[in-house]
Amino acid sequence: EKYAVKCGGGWNHRSDLSSGILIKDNHLQASGSVQKAVQKLKKTQLKLPIELEVETLTQIEEGLKIDVDGFLLDNMTPEKTKIAVKMIRSAENGEAIFIEASGGITLEKLPNYLDTGINAISIGAITHSAQNADIRLEFI
Repeated sequence: EKYAVKCGGGWNHRSDLSSGILIKDNHLQASGSVQKAVQKLKKTQLKLPIELEVETLTQIEEGLKIDVDGFLLDNMTPEKTKIAVKMIRSAENGEAIFIEASGGITLEKLPNYLDTGINAISIGAITHSAQNADIRLEFI
């Protein structure tokens, strides 16, 4: 699926687990907070970019305080996405922070996110809902 996205003009910024670290909501729950999750990662000496999945503006504030490399804005409306982007971009080094929108974004909703200031949009339907082509060869 990732190759198909590339062939179709898309871009995969996370090819596999060695491309970067994505801290998701279940990691935050297990760690207890954004700060604790990132501190644990930084102790491992891994030199990978850290992207933080956030659902609230408070989580963005926490992520900015501990210097994450990127944010995945999960299930945010285009309006809330614009507010989140403004918060991130106005922070120190905010222009260098990678911002991705994800969750509930369909091809139909995609145009609503184009002017929000994000760097990337994840649309799961491109990969998990793709129809397979029947290319079998049968001998009779």
